Amino acid sequence: FVFDYDLNDNHLPVKTMIYDVFISYSHQDSEVANELCALLVSAGVSYYIDSDRIDGGSYFSDSIANAISHCKVFLLLVSQNSMKSEYVNKELHYFVHHKLPTASLVPYRLDNSILKNDWDLVLSDVHYRRMSKEPMAPYLIHDILVCILDLCCPMYFIPFILLVVI
Repeated sequence: FVFDYDLNDNHLPVKTMIYDVFISYSHQDSEVANELCALLVSAGVSYYIDSDRIDGGSYFSDSIANAISHCKVFLLLVSQNSMKSEYVNKELHYFVHHKLPTASLVPYRLDNSILKNDWDLVLSDVHYRRMSKEPMAPYLIHDILVCILDLCCPMYFIPFILLVVI
């Protein structure tokens, strides 16, 4: 990890860790998020989730912004709960404005709720999975691995690496 310093900022230095996946979710969907974390660990994928990664006494908005800025995949757990969450909305908008061209957005629909207009606009061109039809393992984990490998490997290596990993 690296420490980021801003001499014009009154905050303490922020420890920056590069994670494969940033998980954006509503705390009301914590059970699903925790199940997902266990699957990511078993697949050898590093992740950032606020409940595990924000140190006591740290500025959580700095921690979240740094994690989004340094992730390879922004995993959005889409639900009625997450669309109502102030922080999930902030995370999604931060990702779109600061990170989208250099990281992958992977939405995973937890329910059949109708997307809010701004979410519908952001997600209109992004293929997503539905929990009701495509379980996290193997579908979502496969999608995440492909995104991570696509960002760090030439395309012709991906089929071989997926065979080895899975």
